[in-house]
Amino acid sequence: MQDLVYFPLSTVPFPATTMLLYQQVIEIVVFDILPTDDWYPVWFNLPTTEPFSPEFERFKYESTTFMETSGSLWLFLVLLILKYPLFWLVKNTKFHWCGRIENSLRDELFWASPIDFMITGYIEFVFAALVNY
Repeated sequence: MQDLVYFPLSTVPFPATTMLLYQQVIEIVVFDILPTDDWYPVWFNLPTTEPFSPEFERFKYESTTFMETSGSLWLFLVLLILKYPLFWLVKNTKFHWCGRIENSLRDELFWASPIDFMITGYIEFVFAALVNY
């Protein structure tokens, strides 16, 4: 499904009903569930860039910066990376209740989360990287 969503970004003409369907489905498929288009320009000083084509603009790929193109996935990646120092801090504390947090983070960080994140988001990250360059 992730591969099919990017087909209308090419210059091949699609029927109008297909384009409307793709415009709705693309937000779900690319995991863009947070309003990062409003947040990133406020949080960061990102350069304004022009979209590659009208098709990109129609699908809300109005910027060519990696952060804006990857959308919510970039924020999820940052949160995933920030869990590793948290794990290290929890692991090195003497409090008894930190043991449960450590066990939960160990299972999540070293097996489940990074692998699942890369399997589900690799197409969007590759696309964002290619659009950036």
